[in-house]
Amino acid sequence: MILKELTKGLIELILPNNCLLCEKKINSGKFICEQCQNFERNLPPFCRKCGISISVDSKTRLCSRCRGKNFYFTRNLSLFLYKEPLASLIHLFKYQGFDFLADIFSQRLIEFIEELPIPVKNYNLLTSVPLHRRKLREREFNHSRLIAKKLSKYFLIPYKDTLRAKRYLKSQVNKSVESRTLDIRDNFYIIEEVKEKNIILIDDVFTTGATLSECAKALKNKEAKEILTITLAIRKLN
Repeated sequence: MILKELTKGLIELILPNNCLLCEKKINSGKFICEQCQNFERNLPPFCRKCGISISVDSKTRLCSRCRGKNFYFTRNLSLFLYKEPLASLIHLFKYQGFDFLADIFSQRLIEFIEELPIPVKNYNLLTSVPLHRRKLREREFNHSRLIAKKLSKYFLIPYKDTLRAKRYLKSQVNKSVESRTLDIRDNFYIIEEVKEKNIILIDDVFTTGATLSECAKALKNKEAKEILTITLAIRKLN
């Protein structure tokens, strides 16, 4: 906690009125200029499973990533496409201790959720993708948990840390779909009662869906009902 406060204080000292990304002059108390917050939206129509934007003539309403896949979550919703400058901000958030970015990200997600016809009142538990305890020590906080807790407070949905990670995994960013799927398989277990619960599961980025699906599988194995996953961003299909 002290380290995070020092990091934030150092940023304010070095760049007191400058955007974190482009260094443009901004109002005091802000860290990112309006232009750098103009992230590219993931626009409808959406794949009915992973939520990526698809062509209007898609008959199955499934993207190539989801055809033939058995994801355990009900569906995913993602606000932005994973592109610059958002990608750099997420990196600062996850790996550089910029936990205060959770305020910006959660506010944008709140606005997104309220735009869509999502029956939020039908969900009675909100949780997040966990970090292995070793990775949590390295980063000092779980970025997805920070966002999820803010959503919980706003929508009045109880938050619980329901999942734990069994194994410490190195970064999955540059791995193939097959490798990511194999590495993450059966890596999560449940520590809270989830039977008959309708759950919203939060993560930062939807890449292959493997992590979210494995979390959802663990929840389903303990008789959770519906699992809606929500991420800040989603990677475009290659």
